[in-house]
Amino acid sequence: MSRTRAALGIAAITAATVSCSDALAPSNDLVVTIAIDSVAAPVLTESSNGPQIVCTVRFTATARGRGTATWRDAAAYWYTGAERTTPTDTTSIRSADLAATFAGHENISAGETQHATWYFVSAAPFDLSMDFAYERTNGATASARTRYRCGPDPATAVAPVVTGITLPSMTGELVAGDTVSVSYQETSSSGVWMTIIAASGAFTSAQRTGEGLATSVDRTVKFVVPAQPNPGVPLTITVQAYDAALQTRARTVVTELQAAAP
Repeated sequence: MSRTRAALGIAAITAATVSCSDALAPSNDLVVTIAIDSVAAPVLTESSNGPQIVCTVRFTATARGRGTATWRDAAAYWYTGAERTTPTDTTSIRSADLAATFAGHENISAGETQHATWYFVSAAPFDLSMDFAYERTNGATASARTRYRCGPDPATAVAPVVTGITLPSMTGELVAGDTVSVSYQETSSSGVWMTIIAASGAFTSAQRTGEGLATSVDRTVKFVVPAQPNPGVPLTITVQAYDAALQTRARTVVTELQAAAP
């Protein structure tokens, strides 16, 4: 199951498992729990919308008590940013899709275990809570829950600092088709997740670049002056850096570069 949020090396992962929340069920009734067997090291990729993080997770469902249950819909609750107590997004999973991940098993019976491997994709490191709903033979419903982390602990994130922005020339005239090179430098002891480099004034454009959680960044990007720039307006460059907890700091440089009048 994949989920890509259009938002915006390898980080350590911690995983926690929470048993089914069903304290009122009779002790001999069927109870399903979900455990996380493994979480693969996250893979960082680039998309047209910027960086992505991918985590592959192996779940095991175990049924105890008596009877049989039928898988119902599931829900994935996404948590990003520094404060991860309230979900920032929710994904619904249909019962048919949930059963398919458990090798096509629509039901689970007492004494049985089932395994599923899912992968999750996001535009930023995240925590994810899964709620697997099931219905017992007697019609009662319950759910099994678990939560895991994909990426570094947000509590250890240190907001990045943009230490420098330079252009080959800070003055002059721009015409359509010209290339403007922008070099920038950033640091963060916990790593830089992403940078947005924005041009405004003489023309408007933006680039989103993944930094792979590097603690030191020194990169050059290039902008092409569009066919219809804004003459007489200075070019401004803003570089905004984000850490894994989406804490951000920015730096702006106003140049004397201006688009030529038509």
